[in-house]
Amino acid sequence: MAADDTLTNIARRRGVTVEALQAANPQISDGRTIGIGDEITISPIDLGSLGADWNAADGINDRGQVVGSSGHAFLWQDGKMTDLGTLGADWSEAHAVNDRGQVVGSSGHAFLWQDGTMTDLGTLGGDTSGAQDINDRGQVVGWSEVPAGDPAADLRHAFLWQDGTMTDLGTLGGGWSQASAINERGQVVGTSYTAEGDRHAFLWEEGRMFDLGTGGAIVSDAFGINDRGQIVGTAFSDTEMSGHQAILWQDGRMIDLGTLGGDSAEAHGINEHGQVVGWSWTAIGPVHPGELGGGISHAFLWQDGTMTDLGTLAGVDAGSRAEAINDCGSVVGSGSGWLEGGHALLWQGGGQPPGLDEDPLLNTFVVTVSDRLRVRSEPRVSDDSTKYEPLLPLGTELLVLDGPVSASGYTWYKVAPVSFSRLEGPGFGWVAMAGKDGEPWIGPAE
Repeated sequence: MAADDTLTNIARRRGVTVEALQAANPQISDGRTIGIGDEITISPIDLGSLGADWNAADGINDRGQVVGSSGHAFLWQDGKMTDLGTLGADWSEAHAVNDRGQVVGSSGHAFLWQDGTMTDLGTLGGDTSGAQDINDRGQVVGWSEVPAGDPAADLRHAFLWQDGTMTDLGTLGGGWSQASAINERGQVVGTSYTAEGDRHAFLWEEGRMFDLGTGGAIVSDAFGINDRGQIVGTAFSDTEMSGHQAILWQDGRMIDLGTLGGDSAEAHGINEHGQVVGWSWTAIGPVHPGELGGGISHAFLWQDGTMTDLGTLAGVDAGSRAEAINDCGSVVGSGSGWLEGGHALLWQGGGQPPGLDEDPLLNTFVVTVSDRLRVRSEPRVSDDSTKYEPLLPLGTELLVLDGPVSASGYTWYKVAPVSFSRLEGPGFGWVAMAGKDGEPWIGPAE
């Protein structure tokens, strides 16, 4: 931190509100110059409970809706926690929520909750299943048991559910796989055993499952993916899986994100800005009866090569974990205290995606009405905005994810293709709505 920083500058860099920083740091006023030695913290919010001892928040969308578990699956919004019920079991848990407010999770079977109704998504023929993630197109991924001759065998496969149909995504050659996340392009990441019995992270797209490897480690898992194809997870370096690294897969490389001073870390979520969250052991921590001492797990936020400790709930000395981050920079996870139950936590961000509530095109389908439409990685015309190839052909159907953003004389929308069958390239990213002469390049789908 520079010697002339103020809370305003720090809040802007960390993606939180000045008010959140002031609440966590009452000793410092916004106008005061902050010295290099001053400690600046961001305190999480306890989201409460449905009455259970153990509570955890697992997912958050760009509207600030949070889902998780408190005996039953819950949806938290504007300070209120709502019980989503079960599929008839005595428990349920929610893992993800998209920007349409659709929630997925598990209650013996994978479920989709929407507008007060919980729908059973079924299985791949086995007894149980669980849903882990959902994108804005309503595609759901997770795991399901599959039929097996040996009832004791733990045979589960990753699945993709869409429009009432659950599809088996297969494995890397072994008998077990699980899907953890899906982006708006329909790319799926997770973990699978290989034919040799090794556990590797995978990327599934267009009907094929690709081994992401381990980078010299023994085991790897993938937990999150954004629309740019950046993937996060973990890699274990020993057979007992005690020492592991937080990993970012990017541009064909596995990047070790480091730790907060301890020997292990895991990365669980990533947003469209490339901000990564997870948990890491610290160098030192409290020692309790029966413990060996040493570090403790703290939630972290990683960005541009720097891992920031998100701390723990005030009065809770045991630890915290971060599971997901939205595009506003808000983070959700859990914290637990020594001989206490778990707490569902929210680290409040300060951003707001442009046009989330204002623009009628958001979450609707459009088509290209101009042939060979350019797609860019950023909503602007500049050298650092990658121009994807090939160009989109006339009539390509797209789902609008974000926008509008005005830049370089154009109005931009972030889109993802509904089908990849006509495309040879990514097809996702930012497109201009019309030319500078007003001629439309995209229009509402019929």
